[in-house]
Amino acid sequence: MKIKIVSDGSVAGTAVCCAETGEVLEGIQIVDFRAVVGQPTEAFLHVLGISCDIITHAAQDLLPDLNPYEPVTEELNLDEIKDFLNDHSTD
Repeated sequence: MKIKIVSDGSVAGTAVCCAETGEVLEGIQIVDFRAVVGQPTEAFLHVLGISCDIITHAAQDLLPDLNPYEPVTEELNLDEIKDFLNDHSTD
């Protein structure tokens, strides 16, 4: 089944329908539609209380890891920690 999102811009005027029959689909709680210049449009549906099989031909590359940091294990002794915190209250 292909779906169609129909909206007049209001909550009451928004429905998710079967594209072929126009039948309104029950159980859709939230529709979040995003359009960003230069990027594919996205639609997120929050579906409650129905079972479904999802079949798709869509494919997308995984985003590269944008974290520039590498994990590092450091061993600090108590004096180094005190100096770092400038707190000698544990003396």
